[in-house]
Amino acid sequence: MHSVLSHQRTITGSAAVVIDGATGEIKARYYTDRGALAFDHKISVCRLEHKETFDAGGSIDFGDMSARAYLGTGFWVDAFDGERSAVSSHGSASNVFIPMKRPEQAYRLRLVVRSMFDDTTQKMTLTVNGVAAGTVALDKPGFQSYELPVPEGALKPGVNQIHFAYSRPRTPLEASGGFAVDRRILAVSLDRLDILPVSSRARVTPGSLLQRAVLARGFGAPEWMGQIAAAWSGGKGAVELWHARTTAPTMLRFLARPHEAAEPQVVHVALNGHPLPDVALAHGWTAYAIPVPSDLLADGKNLVELTYAREATGPSADEVDIAAGAPHRHMAVAFERFELSSGLDDDGRLEPGAIALYGTGFATPEANPTESWIWAVAREARLRLPMIHPTGSYTLALRARGAGVEPQTVDVVLNGKPAGRITLGPGFADHKVDLGALKTGENDLRFRFAYQVPPSAGDSRPLAASFQLLELTRSR
Repeated sequence: MHSVLSHQRTITGSAAVVIDGATGEIKARYYTDRGALAFDHKISVCRLEHKETFDAGGSIDFGDMSARAYLGTGFWVDAFDGERSAVSSHGSASNVFIPMKRPEQAYRLRLVVRSMFDDTTQKMTLTVNGVAAGTVALDKPGFQSYELPVPEGALKPGVNQIHFAYSRPRTPLEASGGFAVDRRILAVSLDRLDILPVSSRARVTPGSLLQRAVLARGFGAPEWMGQIAAAWSGGKGAVELWHARTTAPTMLRFLARPHEAAEPQVVHVALNGHPLPDVALAHGWTAYAIPVPSDLLADGKNLVELTYAREATGPSADEVDIAAGAPHRHMAVAFERFELSSGLDDDGRLEPGAIALYGTGFATPEANPTESWIWAVAREARLRLPMIHPTGSYTLALRARGAGVEPQTVDVVLNGKPAGRITLGPGFADHKVDLGALKTGENDLRFRFAYQVPPSAGDSRPLAASFQLLELTRSR
């Protein structure tokens, strides 16, 4: 597997962990929204720099330099194992560090690995923060994929340690009966570790390097398209969305735009092999939603397959394409995100791309390498928030700013009733509104602004306010 680091999208925040230098065990952990920290696993204080947390899922591509920030003790140097970039274990155990901010949903681990020396008696035992996740038997030669559920409550805010213990580590000297001189203690060769959330809201952002593994096929490398981090798809695209099966109404949502040379564009969509309604794309970035029959949903991995009515070709900057002797790529549609959503019960965090999926009265999301935002461009902007089993009272946390120099007054209305009023200044700031109870099904949340900034030569849109984050949290 390969990564294109120049396209990596940075999200402010760092995680740090204090490690026992002798045992490699975590002694303390914390998460901070400020600053970027360096990584050095050779000292007792181990600080982990990360670009994105793994709350929404992600992948560690062993053997690629992008993975080094997440690896602790028990690994040898990066190398190619056949055609795969991989890293060998070193010693009887290895440690991986996973930064999380609020891991409140269910997760699965998927590991692509092979036993060294074609040893089909090798076993790997996985623990998450000291909690046993299970043992896998590497009883087949070559690289294989193995899955284990993460024990409930094992993942914590901050940096999480995933520990691999090997049943039969050996040196090449031992494995060869004395013919080899290599005295490294080896057990397995690791290709990839996927952290897969399984919830009522599954989401994938093709512009993120962390989520490349769930783009099963037909996607190019992440790139900046104006102020949006996204990826082109062509040919036959496929995306894995890990969703908890439910009988609640479910929608497949995506934010996309067609290539100008491939318009008019129609996307043919199938879920787990069953056709869904075709989608005719408008020009430019637009949010789309397709109803999904509940009997088509699988509990866990759901495969969304995409084909296109038209395609364009262009030069490729992807190192994988170039290495394969294919300097041109097929481009039909660019995607910023996908969501398979029945409700926001498990994950109520809406970043700008998700606000575009659930909202009206908003412009296209925008971003730079350090932050993202979305403008409200109507006097009243609206969000439709689905819930499956809402319980208790909810709070809406938001990070926003007004469009003008004068303070912007915002009335928040939930399901037709006033919920609160906030005042936005010219800079981004955090605010909270107590919403009270939500209802099962769709909740209508509206923002009514006191004024809009008239269009100008610099921006033709009538701007009201800019949002970086909206998040529903249930009162404990």
